[in-house]
Amino acid sequence: MKNIKAIIFDVDGTLTDGKIHTSPTGELFKSFCTLDAGGIIYAKSAGISVFFITGRKSNSTTYRAKELKIDKVYVGIARKTTALIDICDRFKIKMSEMCYVGDDLNDLAAMVKCGYSIAVANAVPEIKEVANYVTNLSGGYGAGREAVEHVLKNQDKWETIVKYYRESG
Repeated sequence: MKNIKAIIFDVDGTLTDGKIHTSPTGELFKSFCTLDAGGIIYAKSAGISVFFITGRKSNSTTYRAKELKIDKVYVGIARKTTALIDICDRFKIKMSEMCYVGDDLNDLAAMVKCGYSIAVANAVPEIKEVANYVTNLSGGYGAGREAVEHVLKNQDKWETIVKYYRESG
């Protein structure tokens, strides 16, 4: 895990609780956890690129990705491995240098191809079986933050981040 240069997040069920709220006009709303946002900020400050890959097209996802300065967001992607290949080509990151965080069967192929994979606590059993690590927290409730901390702690970068916040108050 020391060579992880990118963390790739599924969105629905991983960075959200998986619920989709709709307005009477059909507009979609999702809830994102601020703990996960903090984790993403910490990963980027430690030099790790962050990507979103989601099967659903959603203005909520693209807006949140822009807000968090995600390196690239892939929306409406049926085969997530195609986005992984694009990340390799475009950003010069090897599959072995990627950590994928997911929760459902549409994440399975991507999780198997990446160098390290993390399942959120509420992931389906098949995802947990292939994961290198399973979070204690569920998707939408800080699992993304926990995944980032897990990577940064194993790269000996977490204490530097904590020290920065301790000293800058």
